[in-house]
Amino acid sequence: MWLDLNDKLISEAIVATGTWEPHVTSVFKKELHKKTDAVLLDVGANMGWFTLMAAALPQCAKVIALEPNWGNLQLLYRSLIRNGFDNVTVYPYAATDARSLVQLTSSSGDTGTGFTSPVNSKTSLDITIVQGVKLDDLLGDEPRIDIIKMDI
Repeated sequence: MWLDLNDKLISEAIVATGTWEPHVTSVFKKELHKKTDAVLLDVGANMGWFTLMAAALPQCAKVIALEPNWGNLQLLYRSLIRNGFDNVTVYPYAATDARSLVQLTSSSGDTGTGFTSPVNSKTSLDITIVQGVKLDDLLGDEPRIDIIKMDI
């Protein structure tokens, strides 16, 4: 897994312990092991810990990941390529209650992001703006989703 070594939260924990949120990871794996040909939705994929873990499991047929942060997306894409996972679809969007443009916010030393809305003509040029989408609009044609992991 590609990590941001400047990230003092997630990356530092993974490097030190080889895992992220072990209590959540344990439940996550347990639930995925109950399924056959599972379809997972990972909203707020970040660098991809849960997306990559699910993609590696034989019982997970498809993973759909949403992550609006460009830096996290690059790490996730690199990890997908490195591992040869072709069962993952990544959408570079923020999950919102209406299609809109939203401004990302983040803390120094933490790759997690939040977002605020609305964006207007007075929004600073040094702010990152991303597309927000309603999950129903984006995934309405998806035949089924078995498990949803949401960290937004």
